[in-house]
Amino acid sequence: MLRYTSLNGRREATLGQYPSMTLAEARLESSKMQLQLQQGEDPLAIRAIETIPEIQNISQLFQDWYSKDLSRRLKHPNIPKRVFTKEIAPVIGQLPIQAVRPTHVREVLERIRESNRPTIANDTLMYMKQLFRHAIKLDLTLNTPPQHLPWTMPVAWSPVKTGCLAKRKFTTPLACFIPISIALAATTTSLAACFWYWVCAKANCAKPCGVKWI
Repeated sequence: MLRYTSLNGRREATLGQYPSMTLAEARLESSKMQLQLQQGEDPLAIRAIETIPEIQNISQLFQDWYSKDLSRRLKHPNIPKRVFTKEIAPVIGQLPIQAVRPTHVREVLERIRESNRPTIANDTLMYMKQLFRHAIKLDLTLNTPPQHLPWTMPVAWSPVKTGCLAKRKFTTPLACFIPISIALAATTTSLAACFWYWVCAKANCAKPCGVKWI
């Protein structure tokens, strides 16, 4: 054990444990720490930095993001973890952080889009952007590949259910007016025209009173 005084007060540094460390190795480690003290450095602070796990690839980056941020901040951190494990890791999980390019991000998204899961594709793109922001905070990269994509993901959509508006039979002008108004009410003029058409139809006019559609 090496005892020394630093700016933080009196400190004790354990050199090692016998028999995993011999007496000669302990003396060598003590000499190394004394040299650090002469250079104005704190041996325990240097040891703490050296014990920080090195983050090299995307999977290691996500594990750090998950343990230091997601698991503490989110109520359901397993959701982004599941997306990463299933969608992102098989493609870029073992790539070095600096080696990831927008083409890799596109490949991840294209695999999801081919399976007709646009909502998952949007979530995956969002998580990848947040993941690389975490890398920037750790000074592991200056590049964010998902931010430089020359395309945008389409908004998630759901197919129109059969038997709904597509197959509904409208028997009264009022029943017809409601869906038409919703579809054409982009402007006040269109909405007013729809209402006037219904009034004319209600009055059994042969023609809708010369309404000009815009």
